[in-house]
Amino acid sequence: MKENIRASLDDIPRLQILGYIPSLFFHFILLSICICRYANRSARFIHAYSEGLDGPQAAWANRRYHGHRTLPPEMLRKAMEAVP
Repeated sequence: MKENIRASLDDIPRLQILGYIPSLFFHFILLSICICRYANRSARFIHAYSEGLDGPQAAWANRRYHGHRTLPPEMLRKAMEAVP
């Protein structure tokens, strides 16, 4: 089996194998960015819930303020006033 694997890999030109590396690297970076965005958005919702906001208030606050992982105190106050 090892000989078959080596023989099949030897049939593929090295330049073709090396051509896949930038594409794989790009997809890995793109996936990492998506995961970071999801984690940051989740952290903002967790922080809003811990401050006493309910679902619609947390969603409103996150639409208005999405620059950091936590919401500033004045944004929490505005969210409680804006969404009953």
